[in-house]
Amino acid sequence: MYSILDKNDKTVVFKLPACRRIVYKQGCSFYVSVPSMIFRLRFEKINGFYRYEHSNSVFCDSNKLYHVCFPNTSKNGFVCLGQQVYIAEESLTKFIDAFLSFYWGREFSSEGLGSINLYHESILGNFCGWQKTTKEDENWVPSSSELIKFADLRWIRFKSLFEYYCCASSNFEKLYNV
Repeated sequence: MYSILDKNDKTVVFKLPACRRIVYKQGCSFYVSVPSMIFRLRFEKINGFYRYEHSNSVFCDSNKLYHVCFPNTSKNGFVCLGQQVYIAEESLTKFIDAFLSFYWGREFSSEGLGSINLYHESILGNFCGWQKTTKEDENWVPSSSELIKFADLRWIRFKSLFEYYCCASSNFEKLYNV
């Protein structure tokens, strides 16, 4: 289901493959094709339990990172899950599974529109259009032509992700114009 890219005593970075998901927004559900995603979860380990602190997410392909076009996600990938988030599990695997269940089961609102506003002219900026395209073509997955690339990764909070994608890449400067 996911692959762990990096972990330490406070953070885990993992990648989900492209898939189709039901997302919820303001009382409606939408069936959409989602490209591969990378999540960074920050946690605190207390008395043997992993306890959720905050998270970031990006869309990705083989060598580029893109803004996530979901409400409640800032331009730097920070995911707002609301005030009453309590995820605590004894194992890292259960912690990640609980986070993903919470993330995909929650309802997006329009309180934070930083990232989705970048997509206002794209099919991905409208859940109805996104769902229609998903249903019309069973093989369609949003790709670089529909996604918006991060212009500058230096300010993103994914240190290990940044290193994973960029520092190991010989064409980092060409990809991100730095």
